[in-house]
Amino acid sequence: MNISYDEIKSDSKVMAEAILSSKKIVPSFFYPLKCLRYHLSVYLIFAVLSFFLPDMNGDILIGLGVLAFGLLNWVFIFAFSSGYVNLFSMINTPEVRGLKLTKVLVSKLKTYSLVWLVLMVVLGMVTITTEINIGALVFGNFVLTLVGLFILTIDLSRFQLSGLLGTASAVKNHLSH
Repeated sequence: MNISYDEIKSDSKVMAEAILSSKKIVPSFFYPLKCLRYHLSVYLIFAVLSFFLPDMNGDILIGLGVLAFGLLNWVFIFAFSSGYVNLFSMINTPEVRGLKLTKVLVSKLKTYSLVWLVLMVVLGMVTITTEINIGALVFGNFVLTLVGLFILTIDLSRFQLSGLLGTASAVKNHLSH
């Protein structure tokens, strides 16, 4: 779906106005886990399965160390996603959901999320079928997360300047009233 800079500016203004007048209740601390539940579940299933495979060969401490690194990575994923999830929960209204910018952003986030999930399943299969074991899942997810967030940031940066102008216009209007 194509979108013009003018549409981004206009839709950003509507979003900013929705944020400025939001009366929504602040979601719980664990609300972002709802968005990550499938990814985390796939990760944990393959991580647990890897400990029951004969490939571990008694290196349980190394496996636990690698798993601890992986769980630390998930803490950072949770922290990174928390701000966005809470922001989007503030503006989850019918008028914002109908905006073209919202549809573009949701489409992009769903696509990136699906690619990440599929690649996690592939890493999980590598984990349980090769001698690499849990390292494939943990370090593969770490690399996927870094590369995916880097690409997502570059992709979404195309919308930032027009979005900022629309947001500034909404704040200016809000302050003048």
